[in-house]
Amino acid sequence: MNESSRDINIRKKIDAYLKGKLREDEVDALWEEIFKNPRYLEYLQTEVTVQSIVNDKRDSSSDKNSSGNNNSAAGPNILRDRRKWYTLAAAVILFTTFIYLFPKVSGDSVRGMAIKKIAITEIESPDVKRSAKQNIKDSDSLLNLGFDAAVSGDMGRAIKIFTNITEKYKNTTHSAEAYLNLGILFYNQENFDKAARSFNKAAELFKQNDALTEKAWFYLGNTYIMQNKYNSARKALKKTVKFKGKHQNVASALLEEMNDAN
Repeated sequence: MNESSRDINIRKKIDAYLKGKLREDEVDALWEEIFKNPRYLEYLQTEVTVQSIVNDKRDSSSDKNSSGNNNSAAGPNILRDRRKWYTLAAAVILFTTFIYLFPKVSGDSVRGMAIKKIAITEIESPDVKRSAKQNIKDSDSLLNLGFDAAVSGDMGRAIKIFTNITEKYKNTTHSAEAYLNLGILFYNQENFDKAARSFNKAAELFKQNDALTEKAWFYLGNTYIMQNKYNSARKALKKTVKFKGKHQNVASALLEEMNDAN
């Protein structure tokens, strides 16, 4: 396929995307192409602008017709289509803003994209509810105590509790969760050496939970970026991408940024 026919094919896919006619896997593939080629991004932006103008005029006309005909059935459909379009347009604007806010210049731009602070809500706690009728394992209770301490702002106590879990329940899932939590707390304290060791240990111990393993690798990749260890960061982020989880897109963007920075 030559360049011109390839361009035509991509533009057709962009048109189909804006009309909501692409499958999820096709949308992911299209965004990869758009991310690699600024020309496609410009075309997408132009189409979003044109379609927004067309939709505004169509909405105005539909509102007049519905008020005159009192067609109640058309109202919900118009509103639903309008919300769908604005959601799509917002996603495009957010993505393009993301691209332009982080110019591909140097390692500094990569650090600028890395996570500054990890939300405390990302700390792992057991999926059990406290109940007088329910027996809770000691390790679950400790995880709960550590979570409560972190949420309340007592980071020193939280670190002591999670460290206790890693020592008392070695090579277990609870130990892996505790290491992940320690990594988050150390990361937020900008103690990246301890954060890297903790995330590494968590990724090593998680055996049967892909979501938590992905999270550990993703945060480890960010930690290495903050340490300017870009080769190690690439390895961790590539492992993140392989899980195809919720951190895949951001990890891919960070990898792309590192490649362009070099």
